[in-house]
Amino acid sequence: MTEITTPTDGVVADKSLFARLLGVLFSPRETFAAVAAHPRWFGMLALIAVAGAVLVGGFMFTAVGQQTFLDAFERQGNAQQLAIMQRIAPYMGYVYAGSALVIGPLFQVLVAAALFGVFMALGGDARFKQVFSVLVHASVVSLVGQVILVPVQYLTQSAKVVTNASVFFPMLDDQSFLFMLASRIDLFTIWFLVVLSIGLGVLYRRRTGSIATVFFVLYALIALGIAAIQAARS
Repeated sequence: MTEITTPTDGVVADKSLFARLLGVLFSPRETFAAVAAHPRWFGMLALIAVAGAVLVGGFMFTAVGQQTFLDAFERQGNAQQLAIMQRIAPYMGYVYAGSALVIGPLFQVLVAAALFGVFMALGGDARFKQVFSVLVHASVVSLVGQVILVPVQYLTQSAKVVTNASVFFPMLDDQSFLFMLASRIDLFTIWFLVVLSIGLGVLYRRRTGSIATVFFVLYALIALGIAAIQAARS
């Protein structure tokens, strides 16, 4: 990956939490320059985790949320498993809220550690705190996806994910490989990978396109693998 010049030192002005939140969405390169120079991650991580817990956990506390949870198992036709899930459903709000508050941040630490290790092997000189802060701020895109998806699911009383590519192919059999593959291609995941590529490009002074290409190749391989497994089991 070709090195380019990007200002990430202390001369870059810091931004408030709200300015960074909007900046990730509308001016990511400038915002990530500030994030790299001033890697303050706690406020943004707390905001994303709490908002996710309220949105998804709150949805699962509603009757609509619990029914959409059960519908997914009912479609599988396993009566014994469905009976177990019916007993568990009233508690799924706690599970999803706890996951957003605990599992989500821990997962981000692991992903940041992997990114840090890869770029360090490639000669990168950033600190782990900077990589983690870039990843956390890029996750604002995922939060926006939840803000859009959860109300839609509540209003339509459906667990259908309207942000993936399967909505563009209603003619496909929902048990086919092509449908499974389209359902793995999420528009907000693509946006997140682009924003993360910009952030890492700014931090490591690399070209965004080179980083994004690697991410999208990995994403495509994972999507193909999951779709193939799901289609084989259906």
